[in-house]
This record gives sequence, structure tokens and C-alpha cells, in this order.
Amino acid sequence: LNYVDGWIEFLDKRDAKRAANELNTQAIGGKATSFYAADLWNLKYLSKFKWNHLTEKIAYDNLVRRQKLQAEISQAKKEKDFYLEKVEQSKNLKAKKTRIEAKKAENPGGKDRGSAPKEGGGSKGEFKKRTFTQRETI
Repeated sequence: LNYVDGWIEFLDKRDAKRAANELNTQAIGGKATSFYAADLWNLKYLSKFKWNHLTEKIAYDNLVRRQKLQAEISQAKKEKDFYLEKVEQSKNLKAKKTRIEAKKAENPGGKDRGSAPKEGGGSKGEFKKRTFTQRETI
């Protein structure tokens, strides 16, 4: 059990001030074998501090923590979706490649419609070969 900070509520303001003054920088005490035996109290009287200030701060801290966690979860979901999308694209590309290879193995002459276009063009299944001239560089 590790305590970082804590609060004490007193009914009387004078009692709170007296306790803070007397216990501040005093040894916590207990048995000598206790982990906290040599530690010191660090108490401070907070003037004009109300209990609802503390509860508001705790509620705000919880809200901020929850929002950060939600943002992290959202970011992780985006990364996961991106990764799965890329995996799906990769799978589709591999399937397409295997289909093309299977077609090539089926038609070793390469005379199917999906192969390179032929010279001339007349029949329905053939493509006309097009040539594009390059412009001169300036």
C-alpha cells in the first residue's frame, strides 16, 4: 500500500490548524520494523478549501482519464482497421496474381484477350496496338 496524498476533514477549523502545525515534519512512527516508521508527515492547512472542491477535482480527473483512455482505444481501432484493410488488399492482389498466372498456364501462347494488344485490328477479340510519340524536352 503506497499512499501519495490524502485529506483529513475536521469539524472545527481550529482543530485542523492545530493538527497541521503539530504533525507537520514529525515522524509517522510505529514499530521500528515498519516501512513507514522513518517517514515524515507533510501536512498543510488549506484555507478557504471546501470538501466539494476536492470532489469536483476528483470527478474532473476521472473524466480526463476516461477521455484519454477512449482516445487511445479509438486510435488503436483506427490502426487495426487500417492494418486489416491492407491485409485484405494484399490478399486480393495475391488472388489476382494467381488468377493471371493460371490463365497464362492455361493459354501458353498468350493469345487470350487479357494479353498484350496485337498489331492491326479487325476482329472483335483483338486490340489495336497504339503508339504514343514523346514530346521534345525543353
